[in-house]
Amino acid sequence: DETSAILNTLEFFDPGTQVWSLAPSGGTSRVDHASAVSGNRIYFWGGNDGVGNLNSVDIYVVDPWYAGPSGGRSRTGHTGVSYNSKLYFWGGQDSAGTALDTQDIFDSTQNSWSTGAPGGTSRYHHSGTVIEDKVYYWGGQGSDGTLANMDRVDIYRFLEDRWDSTGGVGGRVRSSHSAVTYDSKIYFWGGKDSTG
Repeated sequence: DETSAILNTLEFFDPGTQVWSLAPSGGTSRVDHASAVSGNRIYFWGGNDGVGNLNSVDIYVVDPWYAGPSGGRSRTGHTGVSYNSKLYFWGGQDSAGTALDTQDIFDSTQNSWSTGAPGGTSRYHHSGTVIEDKVYYWGGQGSDGTLANMDRVDIYRFLEDRWDSTGGVGGRVRSSHSAVTYDSKIYFWGGKDSTG
């Protein structure tokens, strides 16, 4: 049964003690979802539960789990970032497998959903990282399932709710990778390229 392999377990790692711990399980079992932090809450949104794509959010606050309001477009393979108490979920795939360039925003202080400006290169299994008042999206796969044209950096400006076309191109194109920001630089690691 495919659903039995989809998890709803939560683990955390303390770098200071180098110890792994289990947190209480909870929320909807899901895969290919995004997560973001706002205040003392971790939000897990979208993805797939083995039956179909989701638009539900599960919220972990130290203890316990609780379900937040559903909203936004159901998707999987998207990214989530946090900026000023809002969680921005962008890209991914709809249930037909089409790559998206749409954005859903969850306001964690108002407990409500809204839609941001669509834009950027439609993609899924990409990364998103925040530097100052912008989020940078890169990599992933397009609707055709290839990495073609995914070396373009798409930039979204939070304060103006608009997209820049000045992100440039480059890097070894990949999908299903991770990215972090350090010292105003973005580091992309792992994933898979077009050779497999």
